[in-house]
Amino acid sequence: AVASCEEAFELINAGFDALSARSDFTIDAEVLAQRAVAAVRVAERAKAAAAAAVAEADRCGVPVRNNVRSMSILLAQTTGGPASELAPYKTLGLWVDAFPAVRDAWQRGEISDAHVRHLKTLHNRRTDQFFRRDQNMLVDHAKLLLWDKFQADCKYWLLHADPDGQLPTSRELSYGLKTKTLANGDVEVHGRFDPVTGEAFLNGLEHEDQKLFRLTKDDPEAHPQLAALSHRRRRLVALMNLISRGFERKDGTHPIPLINIVMS
Repeated sequence: AVASCEEAFELINAGFDALSARSDFTIDAEVLAQRAVAAVRVAERAKAAAAAAVAEADRCGVPVRNNVRSMSILLAQTTGGPASELAPYKTLGLWVDAFPAVRDAWQRGEISDAHVRHLKTLHNRRTDQFFRRDQNMLVDHAKLLLWDKFQADCKYWLLHADPDGQLPTSRELSYGLKTKTLANGDVEVHGRFDPVTGEAFLNGLEHEDQKLFRLTKDDPEAHPQLAALSHRRRRLVALMNLISRGFERKDGTHPIPLINIVMS
């Protein structure tokens, strides 16, 4: 039996040395395929072991004791590798500890770190209880299915576990309204709404636009300026009408006068 992690790593390195020094070259396709599969599985197990070791070091405060901000920086300083590529070891190592089925399958080389990273994307506060319940099933799919089918099954699972989902941060930050006053006094307005707010905006604008359209259709001579407007300009009038009503005091007056947007 191996007495320590250090002894285990020595044995693993000795095994790699033996592989590098091997002399049993072959051109047998079946043997070469078996070796390739075995090598990839060993590589995946090595990644799992690395993630576990890095996560444990992080939990024990190793970065602080070495006067660095994170394990990825410490590893980068020691190994010479890029911190951005080393950081996922800690992230996956800490996350996978909460899900024994995923952790054990990865450590046995039955699934890859790509599987683990993909499974991690399914987990959030809304899906937590479902992921804990279904982790064994998801791991079985990762072991048995080809990658495309595995991804499809994960999407199907997520559709049921988290039907509403969460908007990507980049999309959420894009919502809002921007205005810009040009040198000639014109004002440009650019906006983007989330689906619910956008539908409410369009419904209100369409309703007001149709009111104006009916006015001009029923009696165009009574509203010649309005009747002469293009569809785009009429929608602008509709929007200003909505703003004007929202700007009204209870007595129907406005804090400051609003101009009539309909011009000849």
